[in-house]
Amino acid sequence: MTQSKYVILWEDPRKPDAPIKITIPAPQWMKQAMLGLFSKVPMTEEEAVEYLIQKDLPPEVWRDYRGNRQILKIVPRHLIPNDRMFRNAWRINQKEAA
Repeated sequence: MTQSKYVILWEDPRKPDAPIKITIPAPQWMKQAMLGLFSKVPMTEEEAVEYLIQKDLPPEVWRDYRGNRQILKIVPRHLIPNDRMFRNAWRINQKEAA
């Protein structure tokens, strides 16, 4: 299986007080995407993650958002703690978002 090095952090602009959401590409899906089973052309891991964003996240997060803060970020998987304590309080760091 091809485990992605990246995860997608995002906030729902319709629910500004909700904690962030974490989307982790499934290993089987990532393998198929990188082999080109979805786009008929093999993708890099980065292209597969971008494709996943457009496929699975609401358009108001990746296309239609016009706010003054970042609500979408792709981060290395190792930066996400395995411990889920306080996960409901997580937000996207705006100082590092730029």
